Amino acid sequence: MLQNKLVPLVSKMDPLLFFDCLMYLNYYYYYMFTMSNIAIWIAKKWSDVYETPNITRDAYIAASLTISELLKLVLFKKFRPRYTGWSVLMAVFLTVLSMLALLYVFIIQWPVLRLEICLDIMLFVLLTFEVIYGIHVFMPCCAQEEF
Repeated sequence: MLQNKLVPLVSKMDPLLFFDCLMYLNYYYYYMFTMSNIAIWIAKKWSDVYETPNITRDAYIAASLTISELLKLVLFKKFRPRYTGWSVLMAVFLTVLSMLALLYVFIIQWPVLRLEICLDIMLFVLLTFEVIYGIHVFMPCCAQEEF
């Protein structure tokens, strides 16, 4: 009797569930990242130890990163129940913009504080997984039924 009810060992991955979990994690990480980013910018602005010749440009990049992340989180939360595909596509696009701002911090910005590097690397890893699972949402091999 039990032999007829075997459960297959291989099941499909649910990328939308992973993507939702990553966005949920980003909701909590966003506030900490934003407050620390503002505090780091203020510390650099008033510091006599660090010479920051492009502090204004760095502030614009940090503000664009913060705004794009906020826009992504708000729009995804608003449109996710009704327009799943479009909300994921928009979130992936804004995530790529945020990743470009982080690449500016890693490659061009000088000086970069150690705390800033640690926080930005954590955010970059989170955003990388968001892009990977966001792309997997649209792949037919990973399609899942929504209940």
